[in-house]
Amino acid sequence: MAQALKIKALRAWLPIVERSTAEMLGRVHGARFDYRAGAYEMRLAGIAGTATMGREAAKKSWLRAARRRIALAEEACAGHVAAAGNPKVCQRCGVHIDDLRPDDDAGGQS
Repeated sequence: MAQALKIKALRAWLPIVERSTAEMLGRVHGARFDYRAGAYEMRLAGIAGTATMGREAAKKSWLRAARRRIALAEEACAGHVAAAGNPKVCQRCGVHIDDLRPDDDAGGQS
């Protein structure tokens, strides 16, 4: 269950990080930025992203790392089980069941 909570929190951070500048993430949202050994690093929610091209590039690296962590959690799930508080969310990995449904490219026709 703890893993599902972490993944749920990461999912919540994605749109915030996508919409925010690196400066805002550090000032308002508590992201930590460091510069060491020629690379910028962004840390937030237990995920780190690094880049040599600046804070915005480190932010993009953080987004890729967060998406990888979410994907790995979904792949490692032994079988999706509905959570007690929300039956549309897997209790084990935190994936939303609607995210697993295939896109309907036929416009509703079978």
